[in-house]
Amino acid sequence: MSEFVQTASLFLKACHIRIDKAFFQRRIQSHPDYPALTSLTDTLDELGIAYSALLVDKDRVEELHFPALFHVDKRGKGDFEIVESREHLLLAIIVNSLHFSPGLALLSLLSLAGAFVCFLIILHSMGKENPIVQQLCSASAQNGCAKVLHSKAAFIGKTGLGDIGLVYFSGLFLFLSASATFNTPGPALQWLLLPSGLSLPIAGYSLFYQERIAKAWCTMCLLVVGILILQAATVAITTTSDSQAIAWSGELATAALAAAASFTLAASWFFIGPLLGKAAESEVLTFRMTKAKRDPDIFLFHLQRSEQVDTAPLTGDIVLGDPRAPLQLTIVSNPFCNPCASAHKQLEQLLASHADSIGLTIRFLFYPVAGINDDRRKETVKLIHAACRKQPSAMEKHPVDVWFGEMNIEKFRDHYRLPENPDIPEDWLQPQEEWCRRQNISFTPAIYVNGFSLPRREYDISDIAGLLPSLSDRLTTHSRQSTPVIF
Repeated sequence: MSEFVQTASLFLKACHIRIDKAFFQRRIQSHPDYPALTSLTDTLDELGIAYSALLVDKDRVEELHFPALFHVDKRGKGDFEIVESREHLLLAIIVNSLHFSPGLALLSLLSLAGAFVCFLIILHSMGKENPIVQQLCSASAQNGCAKVLHSKAAFIGKTGLGDIGLVYFSGLFLFLSASATFNTPGPALQWLLLPSGLSLPIAGYSLFYQERIAKAWCTMCLLVVGILILQAATVAITTTSDSQAIAWSGELATAALAAAASFTLAASWFFIGPLLGKAAESEVLTFRMTKAKRDPDIFLFHLQRSEQVDTAPLTGDIVLGDPRAPLQLTIVSNPFCNPCASAHKQLEQLLASHADSIGLTIRFLFYPVAGINDDRRKETVKLIHAACRKQPSAMEKHPVDVWFGEMNIEKFRDHYRLPENPDIPEDWLQPQEEWCRRQNISFTPAIYVNGFSLPRREYDISDIAGLLPSLSDRLTTHSRQSTPVIF
């Protein structure tokens, strides 16, 4: 079955018209005008199949009903194509507007490959981890990628060869695409004789530098060298077999368009590239700082140089977690302190995930500070202790967490059904007040780690989670003078 008949049969099938293929083929091929379009239209008339044969302007093709059978011109040769929807029509127009020669197609693929490899080189230079980069670089011995790409030879001023290569290959692809679009593939290849020829000495120097000076091989650099050599060979072979003269007027317009696009691309990249580089450096610095913060030895170094206080158990302490755990935290809070509420929220989350490796002692600051006397603080502390004495279920939220979630006396009292003046002995509160005075605590929250003040300039509560469980392994269990009261 000829291609024309095959296309016509598929068209009828797309229109949901069933017909015997052998009969259809005989009727068309026996027509005196075969393979002209009239052989098809007359056969459709004979079979009583309705159709419309139209000569349509490009601007009005979207008004047609689909599926439709289009007669298109491909490089001066008429051909038929089935278009089943408006989306397929758009794709067909784009495809048929391009005029790729084999050499142009190969050069375009090589340009895309070169741009991709240069992009990987840029990622490597920025310190970005990428599985493809790791795979390529692991193929070279002695860490050749890092040795070559971080050398002075890999930069022109402050611009890396990866950046230059990305702009070169991207610009080349734009030029080739423009040439294909404007149907000037032959002259376009002749225009590439100069840049492809100049790329060969660069490729040769790269090989010389890696072998004789760096004495290490960079796999990604070798890929770029290979692409440059293949492009130069493709241009040389294609232009030798096709000695078409350069169509200066049309090709100059194509070259100017591609040059303008390449210049815009280069200007954009050389503006954006340094910003991306700084962002990558900032990311690396942040990663290193985070890694240092998670190092328990560094944490203990800062901790042991901070203020040390006596955090021995007191009557009336509220203790959560494991009082025998190697890591013991002590927090002193003001019941009406918003930063304290935030700190307790973080501690609540910390205990939820590390209850077996952390002990938390909670004390309250309720005596007058800086001449300010607030009776509500002492009243609230009594209410919190009274709620704790109710021994809430382990499934319920702890009264301290409930209080700092609302910080409202009436709601808290109603929640636990507490009396106006709960019966809390003064000797439960007096030791905490005296301890706060001895430590001269005037701001909250005050946080201590195994008796040392948390180094607030370097760490906050959120950093403790990242230190576990390594920190627990380096600490010994505190010896307690007496057993604290645990609610």
